[in-house]
Amino acid sequence: MRSVIIRTSILMMLSLISQSIIAEVAGLTVSLPEGQVAYDGRLFIVFSRDDEVEPRFLIGDEPAPLLASPFFAAELKDWDGSEIEFDPAGGFPLRELGELEAGTWHVQALFDLNDVFSELNAPGNLYSEPQLLEIDASSQTLSLALTESIPEETLPEDTELLKFVRIRSELLSEFYQRDIYLRASVLLPAGYATESDQRFPVLYHVAGLNGRYTRSLRLLQDEKFMDYWRDGSTRPAVIVFLDGESPFGDSYQVNSAVSGPYADANFGELFPYLSDRFPIDDRPTSRFLSGCSTGGWVSMALQILYPDYFNGAYSLSPDSPSFRAFQLVNLYQDDNAFYSPTGMTRPSARETNGDPLFSIADEIRMEAAMGTDGRFVNSGQQWGAWNAVHGQPDENGNPI
Repeated sequence: MRSVIIRTSILMMLSLISQSIIAEVAGLTVSLPEGQVAYDGRLFIVFSRDDEVEPRFLIGDEPAPLLASPFFAAELKDWDGSEIEFDPAGGFPLRELGELEAGTWHVQALFDLNDVFSELNAPGNLYSEPQLLEIDASSQTLSLALTESIPEETLPEDTELLKFVRIRSELLSEFYQRDIYLRASVLLPAGYATESDQRFPVLYHVAGLNGRYTRSLRLLQDEKFMDYWRDGSTRPAVIVFLDGESPFGDSYQVNSAVSGPYADANFGELFPYLSDRFPIDDRPTSRFLSGCSTGGWVSMALQILYPDYFNGAYSLSPDSPSFRAFQLVNLYQDDNAFYSPTGMTRPSARETNGDPLFSIADEIRMEAAMGTDGRFVNSGQQWGAWNAVHGQPDENGNPI
């Protein structure tokens, strides 16, 4: 009797599971408006339960990637915009469209064309309006038209104390053979006088992975910080918020054989531009660095690599400075980054109680689904950026 009960329970569970999965996506098509030219790019289809955020903003955007909104992607070459049936070459966290659970989904297409920005929602990229899809056991069809375009980049408006700059880098533009720009925001000390000759120490702040220069806007909305900044209780200074964006993800603000001479561009172009236009004391004794995570590594690296340029670095929770302990991997000795010598899966992040959130293998699979031609090194995400910063280029300029 017990075996019959167990067998019956298993069959019931399998039946319920099968009902929660879509049997087939009979037709998922994507098209462009008439008159479009041929395009090369990566096409994403994103499925989300969230009705408040457009699905295109949720690609890979999850502290625990395995819980992320499912997305699927395919590389398109010389696409003339005519209606095509979407045939994904990769996906995350699901591998197949047929693994989607039943229920109501918000679905959106995004076509990544921009080869200057690594972020997916970059200027010039095309996307569809979100559509509702009700998935049940029957086959489904859905047509998505890429009718919308992300507008060209504009700088936020300057305020009394916060200024924004964007300059074309000659060094990086020559390296990439297309226009590359450096950006920054500058927080000025309260009460500074534009007509005064007074100069202030400068703190170069570097964000976490792929952090943008516009993060300084959050400080303007922080009443506690702004009260502190204005009340005169601390020595006045200028804070420069550097931009992490580059074609290969975060530039890490250093020179790289793959992502280009970002350090040279900063020291030779951006920093002199800023010191000419803002009340910065440009002596080495008055230059400082700070940052956390990626920014922690960058602030530490720049202080070490350019000891005569900066007078101190406040490095918080930096990325590993040693390849012998790169997360949990010894790149010089370990044969496999995904598994330990005992066969245990290597976690990439943990809960505060020590439980793994996701593994290195999960993270790489997500990046591979995001990267050009399904290669994680072109994803613009963490492992892709590390390979670009520390690696060597192949014949096409991509990280090996």
